[in-house]
Amino acid sequence: MIALFLAVLLAAAPRAGGRIQGSLVDSSGAALDDATLRIDDAASGNTIIRLHSKDGSFASQRLDPGVYNLTAWQRGFIAREESGVRVADGKTTDAGTISLSPPDCDAPGVICDTFLTADMPAPPSVRKEFDLVLAEGVNSKFENTDLRFVKDGDNLFLVPANGARISTESTPSVPKLRLDGRGPEVSFYVHHANGAVSHVYLLNEIDRNATEVRLWTVTRPR
Repeated sequence: MIALFLAVLLAAAPRAGGRIQGSLVDSSGAALDDATLRIDDAASGNTIIRLHSKDGSFASQRLDPGVYNLTAWQRGFIAREESGVRVADGKTTDAGTISLSPPDCDAPGVICDTFLTADMPAPPSVRKEFDLVLAEGVNSKFENTDLRFVKDGDNLFLVPANGARISTESTPSVPKLRLDGRGPEVSFYVHHANGAVSHVYLLNEIDRNATEVRLWTVTRPR
């Protein structure tokens, strides 16, 4: 009788639940900030929660024990799914590192790369044209993108160089593209003098707290 009473109490006791944590990076290993992660219940397919990465990391709120499917995405990248992530009561499940890639990076002749500046003053500015230090571990020649950073007053712009042309979905030719105050909603095209075309994505928010500018380039041959 006592054993039955204890079993009933244990069954009625609220569960602590568990959590899922992990990180989101691009295919170069750079952290993806403000990427979206959706957590779905594997059994019902219902979306349980949506959250955004911070400095590439994510951690869910309390989840009921069970099995979940994760879907991660960010503008300019192919969505990635991770299925069968199991959550136990009172435990934190590490989903590991989820890597996202832009579309067509596996196509023949297509080159995908990450370019970023390091130690950029805040508010965003540059001391003079070409005077930018690139982080180690990425392409050390930013000029390969046929783009230049230029400061005009308090604003930061990208301008084409080496005979290239910048265009957007709505404008066939843009003499300079303003970056400050903008974020991952921005993408544009660089038409290189050799006929190749790069689709360029801005990956981070450029505001007074920004410490770098991070770009994804997807270059298709002519």
